Amino acid sequence: MKKTPLLRSIVFVSCFVCSIVLVSCKKEAVSTPEPAVSTASQASATAMRSSEISTAISPFGVLGKYFDRGSRTLYRGKAGVDNAILSLDYFNEKKVVAAFDTKSLTCGYGETNLVNKGWKYLIRYDMKKGEITLAPNDVMAADIQPNSFKTLTATYDAASKTFNFMTRYTDKDGNDNDVFDIMTKE
Repeated sequence: MKKTPLLRSIVFVSCFVCSIVLVSCKKEAVSTPEPAVSTASQASATAMRSSEISTAISPFGVLGKYFDRGSRTLYRGKAGVDNAILSLDYFNEKKVVAAFDTKSLTCGYGETNLVNKGWKYLIRYDMKKGEITLAPNDVMAADIQPNSFKTLTATYDAASKTFNFMTRYTDKDGNDNDVFDIMTKE
């Protein structure tokens, strides 16, 4: 069988995704709206609370600039090896910053085209369980099928200062999309 570059990419991404899924547990995420207005006292409280979240994830904090290398796979319909129609690898820079809701951090979602549309991760940390959870911001949630955002993997490695996010969502046309972001602090 002749191996095309697309087939090799699909096989590589599929193997990589399977290994990530086998190593981690599945987490579901729920979107929470962001308030539109922030006062100076709210901003101070937000910064303090976000600092707590940031240092809970890592004692050195996680706020700042990250180099991002990632991939996005678009499927025709439900996700599966036989119906992948696009696999895109990308590199860009993102900033992890405090969100307005005092309970989360935020950064751009996926490749540059999605970031430019205003799509963002809401990064939360369950202090009791010690787990990172992800949710889409309101802009992204409005552009995808309701309740279709799923977190497949959300980890942070303090030694390498790296986030690993694997998420899935269903677009308005009913097609699944897998997005894998590996973000390393600069």
